[in-house]
Order: sequence, then structure tokens, then C-alpha cells
Amino acid sequence: MTLPESINLLVAGLLTLTGVIFVGLGAPMVRGKIPMNHFYGVRFSAAFASEEAWHAADSFGGRLLVAGSVPLFGLALLSLWLPLSESDITVVALLLSPAVIAVVMAAGRSVHGSGPQPSNAGQHRGRGRRHA
Repeated sequence: MTLPESINLLVAGLLTLTGVIFVGLGAPMVRGKIPMNHFYGVRFSAAFASEEAWHAADSFGGRLLVAGSVPLFGLALLSLWLPLSESDITVVALLLSPAVIAVVMAAGRSVHGSGPQPSNAGQHRGRGRRHA
């Protein structure tokens, strides 16, 4: 059974909106515009070691968010031309549910604190590349 075209538009719109949000959140991180904080950005304990570490981690995380938007835009375009069936809607919901869960968990952690920290929290071991 093929669903009406309005479902195609809804799915395409939701995928596009999610992609735009990913780009909107990731672009300032890539450009180094986000100051060190406990709400927005990559919040690993090693990222708080210095401003340099913060911006390196944020830039990496921002690039991942922007890159993650590309498949969403592709799926949005694809959903406009392919007839969707009920099982396709289920697949889209399953693919998006990890992102929704991750956002909810991140919001919960920022509101309720970051939880217990390991004993070596904040120590940078220098395994990654150094950014000048």
C-alpha cells in the first residue's frame, strides 16, 4: 500500500529540518565560535584542559555534525521521489531514534550534571595531534 504524497513531504521536511539543525549547531563549533562552557559543544573532560583542547574537540565534533547532515539531505531528496510504504516510515523512524535519544540524553546530562568522573578526569595524555 502506498501512502499519500503528503507523507513524502512530511518525511522530506523532517529530514531536511534535522539536517539544517545539525549544520546550524555544527558550523559555529567548526569555526571556533563557541567559548568553553558546560552546555553546548564537545564536553569531554579532556576538552576542558585548555582553550586549545576545547576548540580542537569542538571543531572535530562540529565537523561530524555537519558531515552527518549530508545523508539526511540525501534521504530527504530521495523520499520525495520514492513511493513510501508503511515499512519505509518505520525504517526512517528507527534511523532517527538514536539521534533523538542522543539529544535527550545530552540535554539531561547538561541539566543534571555530568555524573561521576574517573579519577584521571581532565588529564590529557597527548595521544592526539596537537593543533597550533
